[in-house]
Amino acid sequence: MALMSKSSPLFRAGRAFMMCVAFCSLGGVPVLAAPLDGQAVPVFSERPFPLSDKSSLSDDASGRIVVAQNFFQRLFGIGNDKKKKSSGSKADQKKSTKKKATARAPKAVQTLPKDEDAAVIAVFGDEFSQDIAFGLRAAFAKIPDVKVDIHSVGKSGLMRKTKGNPFNDFKAFVEKKSFNFAVVMVGLNDRRQFFEVKNEDGEIVRAAIKFQEPGWQALYAQRIDAVRAVIQDLDKPLYWVGLPPVRGPKLTGQLSYLNSIMRSRFSGRDERFIDIWDAFSNEDGDYVRRGPDLSGQDKNLRHKAGVRFTKAGRRKLAFFVEKLVVRLLSQSVDEAALPDALSKEDEIALKEGRGDRRGIFVVRQPPVDATSLLLPDAALVDQVAADSATQKAPSLRVDHFAWPVQAQ
Repeated sequence: MALMSKSSPLFRAGRAFMMCVAFCSLGGVPVLAAPLDGQAVPVFSERPFPLSDKSSLSDDASGRIVVAQNFFQRLFGIGNDKKKKSSGSKADQKKSTKKKATARAPKAVQTLPKDEDAAVIAVFGDEFSQDIAFGLRAAFAKIPDVKVDIHSVGKSGLMRKTKGNPFNDFKAFVEKKSFNFAVVMVGLNDRRQFFEVKNEDGEIVRAAIKFQEPGWQALYAQRIDAVRAVIQDLDKPLYWVGLPPVRGPKLTGQLSYLNSIMRSRFSGRDERFIDIWDAFSNEDGDYVRRGPDLSGQDKNLRHKAGVRFTKAGRRKLAFFVEKLVVRLLSQSVDEAALPDALSKEDEIALKEGRGDRRGIFVVRQPPVDATSLLLPDAALVDQVAADSATQKAPSLRVDHFAWPVQAQ
C-alpha cells in the first residue's frame, strides 16, 4: 500500500484534527480560519472554555480558585477529587496543639506543706538563679522543715536597674525578708559598661569604662562586696554560685572573666564561692550539653540554646548548695542540749547549725562503748554460727570464722 502523501487533503485533515485534540487538552478552543487549498484549517486561540460552563474558572465560597478542566480531565474524570476541608479554624488547631503539649508536659513536683519554723533559703539573681532555685525546690520538696524563697528577676543583675531587681537597693530589700541562707547567682547580664560619673557642677569625675577594660574589674568587685556586706551584717551564710560555660565561645570567655572576679572576693568562713564550671564542662573546660546527672545517667543538662539548664541540669546545679545546707542543718542542736555559759550569738549560731563557723562543736551522742566493738550483736553471732561451712574448721584455725572464738 502506497504511503499517503503529505500534500494530500486526507493527510492534512488528519493532522489538523490531531492538533485540535492536543490543544484542547491544554484548555484551548479551535477557531476556523480562512480555508487553505479548499480545506478549513483550525487556528487555536488562547481563550479558555466559556466561563458559563460548570467546569470553568470560578471562585468557591472558601476563596479557592477552581481551574477549568481540559478535554481529557472531563472525558476521564481526572482531577475531580476535592481537597479535604480543614479540620477547623486556626484557633481550634492551636487549642488542639496546646492540649497535646499539655498532655506531654511532666508533672509538677508535689511539695509537702512546710513547717512554720522551717529554714528558709533565699535565692537572689538573674535567669541562672531561677534555674538553681527551681532545682532547690525540687531537692527539698519532701522536706517540711526547709523551704525556698525565689527572689530572682530575669534580665537583671548587679549592673542593671531592672524593675523589681533586689540589687537595686539590696539592703532595704533583705531587711524586709526573713531567711536563714542566702544564695546568689548573677552575672549573665552584667557584661555592660560603667557610665561616666559627674559631680554637682557637671564635671566628669570618672569616665565611662567599657566591659573588660582597665578599671572595670575593680568597680565590679565593689558591687559584689556591697552584697556581701549586707549578708554579713545579718550574720547569715552566703553561697555565691559561679557561672557555667555556655554554648558560644565568646560568651563563655566573658563569663569566665566574671568568675575570676567573684572567686577573688570570697575568703571568709561565713561565705563561700561555689565553682560549678567543671561540673558542666568537658576535660578542656569547654561547654557540653550532655553529661551525668545526679544518678550518673547521661542526660541533656542544658537547653538547645546552650545557656539555661534543663530539669536534670537544674537538679544537679542545686546539689552543690543543697549539700551545704543539709550539712549545716544536721549540726543544729535543740535548746535543751545547749551547754551552759554561752553568749547569745553563740547560742543562736548553734540553734541554726552555724556553730562550726564560730569554732563551737557539740557532741550529741556519747562515744561508742568499746565492748560493743569487741563482742558483736547476738543475732549476728547466731547467723554466723548457723553457717555449716564455719563448723568444719577446727577452732583457732585461720579458716574458722565462728564468733566469738569458742576457745576463749
